[in-house]
Amino acid sequence: MSDDSIIHWSKDQKLRWSDFVAEPNPAHEHDALSSIRFFVNPIITADNPDRPRFFSVSKITVIPEFQKKLSWVREFVMGDSGMSEKLLNHEQGHFDLAQEYSDEIGRLATKAFEGKKFPIRGKNEHEILEYAREDALSLANEQVERIKGEYFATLRNKYDSETEFGSNAVKQKEYDVRFARLGES
Repeated sequence: MSDDSIIHWSKDQKLRWSDFVAEPNPAHEHDALSSIRFFVNPIITADNPDRPRFFSVSKITVIPEFQKKLSWVREFVMGDSGMSEKLLNHEQGHFDLAQEYSDEIGRLATKAFEGKKFPIRGKNEHEILEYAREDALSLANEQVERIKGEYFATLRNKYDSETEFGSNAVKQKEYDVRFARLGES
């Protein structure tokens, strides 16, 4: 079952203004907002497969997701074709930036769990597996949100500052060239 309010990053799918479905925030200073989150997938390992007592998180994969219902654009932007195109490209850059650093965010999140073990709860094999998955996902999401708030926010702010929110054509083009290489083998 797919959720059509979420777009997973793909080199072949670019954002369109029709993907920005939230109502604009009148108190917000910018003309558009891209809400980007990370889908988190932790890989867990049990200390003893026959009688597990602890689990560890051995790898965390993160995939950028564009949240349509939380992203918005002001109407007047779409009436100015030059401004509209530049700003949409800049917003796509936020999504591309998330993809560019997704492996690094996953690596940093995984590193936070090195050497740590967590108690397993549950009375039977099914409960043990479900609780371990639930606990690992909760812990991994907390860690990724922490990294997003500290590390990724700095990268995003640097992108906005250097490109002047897409107004600096030279800097924006440098990022565009960099982002064009994403998804290549």
